[in-house]
Amino acid sequence: MSSDKPKWRRRKEARPGEIVDAALEVFAEKGFAAAKLDDIARRAGIAKATLYLYFETKEEIFRAVARAAVASFREALEAPAEASGGLFAEFAPRLLSRAAGMMAGGRVPTIARMVIGESRNFPDLANSSMWM
Repeated sequence: MSSDKPKWRRRKEARPGEIVDAALEVFAEKGFAAAKLDDIARRAGIAKATLYLYFETKEEIFRAVARAAVASFREALEAPAEASGGLFAEFAPRLLSRAAGMMAGGRVPTIARMVIGESRNFPDLANSSMWM
């Protein structure tokens, strides 16, 4: 039995996250200035025009990358606090251990370097309360 339908389809709601993930990789490799929307689209497996359905500019994509990283970091650090019932003495060692592990690799250091490096172009991100 043959079908013309693709074997799998990406959910449309997953695309912004896929674009953000691809953009993080491209920005980390090339830096913001040298990163091209074509590179981000190719890495995300979409047409360049599809980027514009979700983001108006490369700057907006950069902001989304930074926001996603901060949200992920916050969630990871809030989990030990919630599990301990709010007693700081109980969750502080786990919180610090988790934060150190996250800073040792992965997205957080990459995002921090990018935001610091681009702080002149994105003062709102560099000074934003979203980091607190």
